[in-house]
Amino acid sequence: MDNHLDAFVCPAGTGGTRTGVGKVLKEHISNLHITVVEPKGPPILSGGKPGVGRSPSFIPPILNTHIYDEIIQITDEDTVHYFKELPKKKKFLPVSLMNRLYMQQLK
Repeated sequence: MDNHLDAFVCPAGTGGTRTGVGKVLKEHISNLHITVVEPKGPPILSGGKPGVGRSPSFIPPILNTHIYDEIIQITDEDTVHYFKELPKKKKFLPVSLMNRLYMQQLK
């Protein structure tokens, strides 16, 4: 494996990871594509109205909206499906969801 990185995908959270990690990565890899994955209900970053769902009901003040290249909306069901299946097909581990799945197994 070479040390090349094509993309950085992160969830829509409080904005700290996207802003901090995205800034550092873009400083070193200027052509890096950064994607934010946002819950469909409600898609706040994509211009949706606050409501019931997993997304924060506000745009965090720490978020640098110029750091990412695109926003992808995804359902909760698709999130669980892809984060279970992708590690089987690709060489990466989606840590945040894997931690959540692990914690659910402990209950």
